[in-house]
This record gives sequence, C-alpha cells and structure tokens, in this order.
Amino acid sequence: MTLTALQKLDLADQLDELIIKAPTVKGLDLLDLNDQMEAIMLQLGYGVAPAPATSEPAPAPVTEPQPEPVKEDQPVPEVVTDFLAGKFISQAQLDFVETLRRVGDYIGVYLELDDARQQTASWIAASGLAA
Repeated sequence: MTLTALQKLDLADQLDELIIKAPTVKGLDLLDLNDQMEAIMLQLGYGVAPAPATSEPAPAPVTEPQPEPVKEDQPVPEVVTDFLAGKFISQAQLDFVETLRRVGDYIGVYLELDDARQQTASWIAASGLAA
C-alpha cells in the first residue's frame, strides 16, 4: 500500500500526538498507546525491512592459520631456541611483541608458559619498563 503525502503527514501528526501523550500515561493505557504508535509507524514504513534482492550465500568465516602438528623427529624451531637463549631481550617493544606472537604458537609444545613468562620478565627488566 502506497501512501500519499497527505496521508503520511496525517499519520505523522497522529504519531506526534501519541508521543507527546506517552509520558503522562501509565499502566495498561501505556501498552495500548505503544500499540497505536507501533501501528502508525508500520503504516509509515518504519520497521519493515525490504526483502533481500538476491539470496547470496554468506561468506565463509576467515580462520587464522594453525601451526602444523609437531612430529617427533621435527627439530625445535629456531625462534624458540633463540627465545629461550635470551636473544630477544634487547629488542624494541613492538618487535618483542611480534616475537611473543611467533613463540606463542609453540607454547605447550616446545616451551612452557612459565618459560615465556621468565623471558618476558627478563625483557621488561632489561628495557627498563619495570614499575
């Protein structure tokens, strides 16, 4: 149903009157008033969503790449050995954060969380950021 401009103005005036009246109404009368407001808003086209033009499938969620499973004969990655040896203690803050991200894939595999905590504490002490 298409409304003319005069019909839209008339409905808008009715809605304005109901909105002005709303703060003074209580209880069941307020529920009736809200129903009337909702009916007018639906007539004006508010709350009515158009149907999608085409039904395209939703895009597949992007997943982050997972590290490959560890094989028993696989050597310890160089980033882990260097991290445990303390070679990253003198890095700048952003570089150290990137190193932590790279090493984080191997926590629980080639090093423990406590090892990462100790190296991080060493980096904090060496960089002078300790409180």
